[in-house]
Amino acid sequence: MKYCRLALISLPLVAIWLCLLRISTAEIRHEALGDEEQLSVKVVTPKEMNELLKANPNAVEMNSTRTYIEGRSLHPRGRSMITYTLGTGRQTGDDVVATDSSTNDYDDLTTLKVTMRYPSGGGTGATITYVEINVYQSNSNGKAYVTSGGIGQTSIVVVVEAYKTYYFDFYSWVYGK
Repeated sequence: MKYCRLALISLPLVAIWLCLLRISTAEIRHEALGDEEQLSVKVVTPKEMNELLKANPNAVEMNSTRTYIEGRSLHPRGRSMITYTLGTGRQTGDDVVATDSSTNDYDDLTTLKVTMRYPSGGGTGATITYVEINVYQSNSNGKAYVTSGGIGQTSIVVVVEAYKTYYFDFYSWVYGK
């Protein structure tokens, strides 16, 4: 009987926790990166994304591989995984110098951009050898651009865009020496 009471008491707590989690993920959208932030998620229009690319005419589109994965909790229709890479692969002696992630769910189809910056406070970091970003979303419509820095340099700014998705899970790794 003790276990039944515990289950009945904990069920409302789980529901409250899930509600708070949903509220907090909806508030992750930032206008700009602060000094110590590496990641910013912002809902944008296609026009705003075109303006960003126009302001960065030397932006380089990252390589991508798209995979469809069956199922996801709360989204049983499945999901797409897009892996964006920059560089030829890991190098001997390199190590993870930065990593970041963000998970976001939306009630409506949403177009958004994510800005990832290394090093987070600006300035210089390790010499970058490879970048990998994994994105999970409800479709495979998106792109990633390096807008400054890159391989062989000590800083990088990457903008990832996703079009009309119900959720967006973002995981990034920057490798360097």
